[in-house]
Amino acid sequence: MLAWITRNITLLIGIAVAGAMVGIGIASACEPTTAGAIVAARQVYGLTALGVLLGACLIGPLTSVFPRLPLRGVLLAGRRAVGVSAFIIAIPHVVCYLGPVLLGNWRELYELGVLWVVGLVLGLLALVDLTMLAWTSRDAAVKAMSGKRWKRLHRTVYVAAPVLFLHALFVGTDFGLATPAKGESDYGCLIAFAILTAAWLMLAWLRSRGTRWPARSSADVAPTPVSES
Repeated sequence: MLAWITRNITLLIGIAVAGAMVGIGIASACEPTTAGAIVAARQVYGLTALGVLLGACLIGPLTSVFPRLPLRGVLLAGRRAVGVSAFIIAIPHVVCYLGPVLLGNWRELYELGVLWVVGLVLGLLALVDLTMLAWTSRDAAVKAMSGKRWKRLHRTVYVAAPVLFLHALFVGTDFGLATPAKGESDYGCLIAFAILTAAWLMLAWLRSRGTRWPARSSADVAPTPVSES
């Protein structure tokens, strides 16, 4: 069963993401007004995309620090699909914001203060990066690019994740640090994502130090042969 899940993890993640996106759309449509439904969808799609991206970033250091982690193989096999899923979920988040703004009061792009503008710029930069990462997350792209170049490009996700966190923090529709255009602030999400980000940074730091848990015992280390004189 586990081997089947590992082989089909990309398909399973795709089904789960499609179901989540449809579910978010249906739940948002229950809002009493069209504007409220769009705002609710925008918030949930954005927060979900950020959470999925942080999850994708966590897989690498988590499985490195805990090499005996249960389902480690499944996590590694699905890491690329999880990262692409973050980009896919971010698309309706962007559409739900830009659509009403550009069709209505486009001045909202800059009228809500400096933090709001900075947040939008950060979101745009992260979206460009995620687009490149999603486009090159294909076997053909891996073959077309050298392994070194491909790895260098995809390591930028570790920059995109905190940039997106700052985007959510500065825009304020979700977390309330800037003047929100619509919607209510959600400080619970702010705390949850801050904890998740801190855990990711801690694991990344432990990986950089070569930390493994549980640590290898002396019995696990093969003795060094001694040459006879």
